[in-house]
Amino acid sequence: MLRRLLLIAVISFLTACSAPENDEPAAQGDASTHDEALSGEAHRNAFLDSFVQEAAPRLEKLATELSQDLFLFSFGFPEVHDKWEKYIEEGHNDFPIGAFTLRHIEDSTVVLTQDSLAGATYLIVRVFANVDEQQFAYYHLLHNKFAGNGLHFVFLFHQDEDNTATWKELQAAELSLPGFVARLDEAKFENRGLFREPQLYGYNEYLVDSEGMVIASGTQTRSIEFLYWTLQHVFDS
Repeated sequence: MLRRLLLIAVISFLTACSAPENDEPAAQGDASTHDEALSGEAHRNAFLDSFVQEAAPRLEKLATELSQDLFLFSFGFPEVHDKWEKYIEEGHNDFPIGAFTLRHIEDSTVVLTQDSLAGATYLIVRVFANVDEQQFAYYHLLHNKFAGNGLHFVFLFHQDEDNTATWKELQAAELSLPGFVARLDEAKFENRGLFREPQLYGYNEYLVDSEGMVIASGTQTRSIEFLYWTLQHVFDS
C-alpha cells in the first residue's frame, strides 16, 4: 500500500515538473500564430479603411430613406422575399474569383490584389459614371450596415462615350464611395469573363466570401433587395 502511494506521488511530481516544459512552447506558438493573424487582418483593414470616404449629408439622408424603404419593402412584397429565400435554399453556383490586379483610380502605384483581400468578405462593383446619386447612397447604406461585420468594398469606375463624367467631377459633386476605387480600364482579372464589356448591365457585382469564392453575382446582386438580404444572410450565419 505504501509502495503504491509512493509511486502515485512520484508520478504526480514528475507530471507537474514536465507539464510547463511541454505545454508552454505550444501555448506560445498558438499565441504567436494568433497574433500574426490579427496583425495581418489589422493591416488589411487599415489599408482598405483608408479609402473609405465619409458620405455627404444628402447621401446619408438618402441612405436613411433607402433603409426605411427596404424595411417596408420586406413587409409590403413578401413574394419577392420568398423568391430570394428559394434562391438561397437552392444553393449557389459558387466559383473562385481568381487572381486580379486593380490600380487605384488616383494613384497607379497603389495596387489591390486578391492576396490583399485574402480572408475577407468583399463586394466588387462596376460603377458607371453619371448614375443616379441614390446608387451612391445605397453603397453607403451597405457600408453603414455591414462594414462592422467585416464587409469591404471595391469599386471599378467605368467611363465610356455614354458615361462621360470623370471621377474628379463625381467627387466635386460630393458623390463618394465607401471603399477602394480602381480604374476599370486598367483592371486585370485571371477570369476573363469578369467585368468584360457588358451585354447585360445587370452583371456588375460579385460578392466574394473569405475563401475567395463568389457566392452571389449578376442579376441577383444587382437587385437592391436581393443583395441586402444576401448580406444579412451571410453575416447572420
